[in-house]
Parts: sequence; structure tokens; C-alpha cells
Amino acid sequence: MITKFFDFDETINKNHTCEQFCAAKCPSNIAYSEGKKHAQTNTKNGMENFLKHDDEEDGNTSAIVTFHDNPNFIAGYIAHILGKELQLVKCFNILNTAINEYCINGIKKPFYISYIPNDFPLEDNKNLQLTALHEVLLENKWIKKDTLLSFYDDSSTNCNAAKELRFITSYLVKSTKKFKYQLIKERNNGFMHSQNDSDQQVFANLNDLGLFSINNKQIFDQEQKSTQDPELPLNKKNDLNEPTMPYKRM
Repeated sequence: MITKFFDFDETINKNHTCEQFCAAKCPSNIAYSEGKKHAQTNTKNGMENFLKHDDEEDGNTSAIVTFHDNPNFIAGYIAHILGKELQLVKCFNILNTAINEYCINGIKKPFYISYIPNDFPLEDNKNLQLTALHEVLLENKWIKKDTLLSFYDDSSTNCNAAKELRFITSYLVKSTKKFKYQLIKERNNGFMHSQNDSDQQVFANLNDLGLFSINNKQIFDQEQKSTQDPELPLNKKNDLNEPTMPYKRM
């Protein structure tokens, strides 16, 4: 099984979108269609060869881990890349992060987008989001405890921090129009970069796997078709209200 977590801005796409298409400027009733349209010219070349999602037993699982606050806009990008429509199923909070679950036309396995609403605090890195999403996939049996995950991000800070999570192999995405990346390796308590532009899964020795403890819970450090815009449910205990002010996130 190949499982990949992708950042969004300047990882999947060529140019940042978080200011122009934040939830305050691009509300949920138009965000999905705007994302599909924008993805036609701003998606990195060859992205469809890396971001894959299917139901095969040894197939592909992908998810998004981003500081962006407009998941429906991102879902439009995913629809463009996969060539299949997405529909919002539910949104929920876990470990002080937000996750939207989408169904994909013709695929049983859901697609998850982890994001940070404008009224949520921003962390220094994405380890909390990665851990939360990993826990969701485990609980729903979409991955196993020994599944190793690949994490792609254009931020060296996020990639290096993710090495604390032993279920993650980090790849630093390059600032190019084509999707290219390099492997982040840990060596002698530091980090080294090794060139690696091929699409391969890197497997670690399972004996090196540790445990990551959060909120007194131990978890392994591992890895309807709709043409209308999905809408976020409002005013419920776990639902997410749209922010009222734009913001800047890098």
C-alpha cells in the first residue's frame, strides 16, 4: 500500500492561493467550482502521476495536510487531478485540527483534507495534523499500524519536524512548475538532503518504530457523484464556521 500526505500550496500547485481563495473571500458555495477552474492552470505538471487514490488492496491512498483554511477549494483541485467529482461527507475536529471527509465518485475509500480554520491557532509545523490524520486512517482501518507514510511539503521546517514521527518519510518539494522532490534523511541527530526525483516508497526497518504519546493515548508512529459545490454544515457542535476576515499564511 502506498500512502501519501501532501501539502497544498506550492506543493500540489505552482503558486500560493491562500490569500486570494481563503474562506472569507471564496465561500463554500462557490469554492469547489473555483478550485476546479483554478487547478486547470495552476496545478504542477505531472501531479496526476503522484497523487493517486483508489480501492485496490495494495493501491494508493492520498490525503492533504495544509495550513490553508478553505478545504472545498482544495477539493476542487483534487477533483481536477483525479478526474472524479468529490462530495463533502462530514467535517470534524481532532487534536485541535480540522478534517473534512469527502467521498469520490466511483471510489469507496474516503479522501481526507486536514486544514486550519482561520480561528484555530497555527502550529510551528504540521506534526499535530499529521498525527491526527494518521489516527483517523488507523481507526477507520484504511491503513495498518505498520504502514509507513510519505509526506510531501515545500517547507523544510515542516519536513524536518515530521521526522519526529517515525511513521513518516519526508520529501521536500522543489519550487518548480513540475512536481519534483528530494528525500529528507536523518543522520547523526541532524538532517541531510539526498536527491530523489523518482516516485518511490521508502521503507524503514520496523524495529526502529517507536511510540508517539499525545493526550495520554499511545499510538504507533506510522503511516455520489456531485457536480454541485459541497457545503459546510453550520452551527453544530463539531462543525466549522467560516472565518470573517482574510489572513496570510505561508
